Amino acid sequence: MKTIACAYILCESNPIFTTKKNKGNSLYVGTTADWNQRIQKYQNPNPKSNELITKMRKHSKIKKAEMIKQFDMMNVAFRLIKSKNFIDRQYREEVESYLIKRLNPLLNLAKRDGIFERNYKKFVLKKKSKPKTTFETYKEDCEGYFGDWYWSRDDIGDTETIYHPTKRMYVSRSSCAGEEAESIQFSRKEQTWFWDTNKLQLKYELWRTNKTKWEKELKFR
Repeated sequence: MKTIACAYILCESNPIFTTKKNKGNSLYVGTTADWNQRIQKYQNPNPKSNELITKMRKHSKIKKAEMIKQFDMMNVAFRLIKSKNFIDRQYREEVESYLIKRLNPLLNLAKRDGIFERNYKKFVLKKKSKPKTTFETYKEDCEGYFGDWYWSRDDIGDTETIYHPTKRMYVSRSSCAGEEAESIQFSRKEQTWFWDTNKLQLKYELWRTNKTKWEKELKFR
């Protein structure tokens, strides 16, 4: 069976959960290097293993079991957008981001801000002119922002002892154990800041395409 690299849109044929805010009754936008494998995730008859139903359960406004029971995969239309250029994963993601911003699908929580390049030739030129960006470099940049704020605070570091989370005891701040305790505390707080306080795992595309807006939205507490 031929491999199909594409961007895809899942839509409700008859709107039940989607509204006018979700253009074209769009539920979800995604990309894949092989549509024939991906579609199996959405056609699984077991609700617990069906990826789209799982996303519905996680959605903040659609968590009630009785609402999920109304959901019928027979009411879902699959729309594929194909291009020979979609062999380039980054370009697929670029088009995906554009579609999410344009359609505002119900179940996509990230990548709704930013400016995206649809023309592949322009995209390649832009990619060559910019440093490589990955989710890992994004996390490193986030840690740098948090570190600049955290270590400039004047409400920490003025005690002779510090609590060591793994030793479960107070140790001298100037000792090796104290330095280790500071590192552990920083790492835990940075992780909470990244995943919960700002939910930065959902803002990678905003950072990648509109860093000024990303910076303005940062909160440190």
